[in-house]
Amino acid sequence: PVIVLAPDSGQFALMDACRNRKVGFVELQHGVFTAVHPNVLPKELPSQASVIKPSILAAYGNYTREVLLGTALEADGRIEAVGAPFIERARMLRDSTFQPAEEVKVTITTQGVATEQLCQFVTVFLQNANLPMKIYIKLHPAYDVEEELYVRYLGSEPRVEIISGKSARSTHELIALSDLHLSISSASHYDALGIGTPTGIIPFETYQSV
Repeated sequence: PVIVLAPDSGQFALMDACRNRKVGFVELQHGVFTAVHPNVLPKELPSQASVIKPSILAAYGNYTREVLLGTALEADGRIEAVGAPFIERARMLRDSTFQPAEEVKVTITTQGVATEQLCQFVTVFLQNANLPMKIYIKLHPAYDVEEELYVRYLGSEPRVEIISGKSARSTHELIALSDLHLSISSASHYDALGIGTPTGIIPFETYQSV
């Protein structure tokens, strides 16, 4: 190959193989990527030659470049803002399709953290809701593979639909067609802002990371 694309910050063996073969390695931004990410190095390094870095970080936008000022990637000119077509498609879907209705639609994206707290939160939330409401709980495809706890707490609640992380239903479409998005500390908060859907942070464990 002339170039390798990978949406994973930890592919160091593959990066090194590409470097040794003089093949370009483009890392596609996945989720929140800032200067506090463990794989982001400062520009002052003892031996630049031995450091494994992608040829290019293909970032969602200029915001990522700005928050990576002073890092090795930025100092080497390795950050390119390329956009995020999946956000653009979802935004167009919202612009063309979404209409507020009597039934309020809320999408909650999970991350495998504070699971029981989140279920209790939704339970109390619905006990106090005074509007017709539908809540879609989209489980994280990697960190929330078990649905049992959600089903135990919320499976008999007709206003809740639990959607497996393995489901083909698009998280971004769910967000685009909802009145509100909620999560704890997900990259989906940023996705929702790009799509144009109001987003709220539930202040449980890890929430301060966003």
